[in-house]
Amino acid sequence: MKITNWCRKLSAAVVAGGLLVPCAASAAPLGTNLVANPGFENVNINSSQGGYNAVEILEWTDGTAVGFAYSHDGSLDGGGMTIPDYANGGPLAGGGSFYFTSNATDGDISMPGQVMQTIDLASGPTAAAIATGRATFELSAFFSSYSDDGDFGNVQLEFLDLSLAPILIPPVVISDNDTTMWTQVGTSGSIPLTAFAARVSVYGTPVTAGPDGYIDNVDFRVVPEPATMWLCGLGIAGAGVIRLRRRDGS
Repeated sequence: MKITNWCRKLSAAVVAGGLLVPCAASAAPLGTNLVANPGFENVNINSSQGGYNAVEILEWTDGTAVGFAYSHDGSLDGGGMTIPDYANGGPLAGGGSFYFTSNATDGDISMPGQVMQTIDLASGPTAAAIATGRATFELSAFFSSYSDDGDFGNVQLEFLDLSLAPILIPPVVISDNDTTMWTQVGTSGSIPLTAFAARVSVYGTPVTAGPDGYIDNVDFRVVPEPATMWLCGLGIAGAGVIRLRRRDGS
């Protein structure tokens, strides 16, 4: 963390001084989905079943509760039991085999922080882009519900500081606006300069009973503004010029 903090401070100082931020190498380049298990496909198929034969979701384990999934085709076998499909609109095209359900445990998932994951933003090109103060995010997910209950799902995004405490800005929340079918909802915005991590939570909101909010294909990515990309490329070119001059002895 000390190295990361030093890199962040150095990047900020370089930008403030009118120079350019270097493009760091990373396994998660800008513009790619940073969510682990975004489609809830990684499950413990032989786990103890949740309510209504739902199966346990893996990798969304930073919260206080276990997440569970239903099956899009309603016929997958998990631990000798059929995993059901209750979502309006039939199977989601490109949705894989599973989707998150917020009502498959004794304690419903109706609040952020129960089923969530924390995403590191403090290394590689994400850190360099954020240090410029020009990084933006894109957040999206697919939502559905059960029958005509009107219950709906939510995805909440929070940015965290160096101590992993929430930065004092309102969290970003996206929810479905049509519970009769699978609907994709998305938003975008700026990332605070002090953001070292992001926290993504999935949960449901009850209207009739529930909460019967269903969620699939959660997508969170860091996308620099065009000017940032141009500066980054120019920074590489400038570094090449400096090296060439040194080789020439000028």
